[in-house]
Amino acid sequence: MLKTRRSFFMLVTTIIFLAAGTVHGFAAFGGWTLTINDWMVPHWVSTIGSGFAYLMAIASLSHLK
Repeated sequence: MLKTRRSFFMLVTTIIFLAAGTVHGFAAFGGWTLTINDWMVPHWVSTIGSGFAYLMAIASLSHLK
């Protein structure tokens, strides 16, 4: 029972990281801008966020087995 809960958690985690990576990728390469107060977040932040989210998705997939 514990293994089933852990694998379900890792699957949900993988899906969340994949979704976050995809949104960051669209933001970086689609030209979306994010403004916090008066500061515009540079596109390279989304590029790094996309790569990091995809790496975390791969890491959580490796724990799924």
